[in-house]
Amino acid sequence: MSIIHNDRGEPIIQIANEFTVIQVGYTRTGSGERLVITSPRLGFQTHLDPLQLESLTWQTPTCTRRCSTRPTDRARNSKRAPCRSIQKGLIPLGFLDGKVALVTGGGSGIGRAVVELYVQQGAKVGILEISPEKVKDLRNALPVDAVVVTEGDATSMADNERAVADVVDAFGPLTTLVCVVGVFDYFTEIPQLPKDKISEAFDQLFGVNVKSNLLSVKAALDELIENEGDIILTLSNAAFYPGGGGPLYVSSKFAVRGLVTELAYELAPKVRVNGVAPGGTITELRGIPALANEGQRLKDVPDIEGLIEGINPLGIVAQPEDHSWAYALLASRERTPAVTGTIINSDGGLGVRGMTRMAGLAP
Repeated sequence: MSIIHNDRGEPIIQIANEFTVIQVGYTRTGSGERLVITSPRLGFQTHLDPLQLESLTWQTPTCTRRCSTRPTDRARNSKRAPCRSIQKGLIPLGFLDGKVALVTGGGSGIGRAVVELYVQQGAKVGILEISPEKVKDLRNALPVDAVVVTEGDATSMADNERAVADVVDAFGPLTTLVCVVGVFDYFTEIPQLPKDKISEAFDQLFGVNVKSNLLSVKAALDELIENEGDIILTLSNAAFYPGGGGPLYVSSKFAVRGLVTELAYELAPKVRVNGVAPGGTITELRGIPALANEGQRLKDVPDIEGLIEGINPLGIVAQPEDHSWAYALLASRERTPAVTGTIINSDGGLGVRGMTRMAGLAP
């Protein structure tokens, strides 16, 4: 065992024998403190947080598998045992080895959780992010040998094309496109929607929630067809049920649902197109200027956790990372070869809410 230093001068413990070399270091990311474990000979690196390290005690000495669960300080997690996948050794090492992905809107929320999980699971990732502050954080927090960040707007074809070029130049052929950008109307219903703001609000919200998907797909299409890749779009419970927003937001998510269906048809058999429809999630989802709520964040809504918990049968207050494995599964053609045109509803069971009580075993 010896102590070496990385290019930033940070100490790293190196353990070596005649068969392998393991390096253990420490870093801070946007989601907390991480232990960085690297195997240079295998070309593998993973980040483990405190909950994952604690969870390793449930594994057998010969188990070489891990879990991507991240800790939160929410009460819902304080009562949980480590995930069953860790205990049973069901999560394979390098679930996304060999994948090269572009994630739009990867600077925070669900997009950031997807980026971090993809990197943990062996993928190389490009990120298109509009916020300069988030771009800076991404570049500081994530490993430069696994992530390339492009500052730009997903509603711009030129910026999408630049992001595709950046990730291909950095890591090679693109295999996966994940679109996560979105804005919200903060439940502005038609009676409250100012008539002189409808056109402007429509253009702003549909531009981000719908048009950006088309632009990103078009920019990445040649790469994805050539490499028989995957597209994963982000919907919402509002793509299926009323009341998940006002008419602008709900109709925009129904439109993305249509994109999943039509694009899956048009691009088969070369490219698979699927979606993830998260339910209420604690994120920084913002509004739009036309409705004067662009500075509002979903996470700041009063009692947002209670509101989310009270409407789904599982009673879950979802964090961004609770959806990230759905995106990983759909990115793995090897594990889901027959899946296209499918949407995973990651919403706590909204589609099975009972008429007389929320859930069958509820008190």
